[in-house]
Amino acid sequence: MKTSKSGFIQRKQFLGYYLGYKFIRWLEREYSLEEIAKLEKEKIKILQFLR
Repeated sequence: MKTSKSGFIQRKQFLGYYLGYKFIRWLEREYSLEEIAKLEKEKIKILQFLR
């Protein structure tokens, strides 16, 4: 099966959206909205890596 470069990019982009969505849903289960709003960028990166 031959795939185009744009098709690959679209699937990769969709995967990124899906993984981002799953991470946000996890954050919402673990933290209050106030806690999420106060999270520092570096801590978010660490949480995403460890999750």
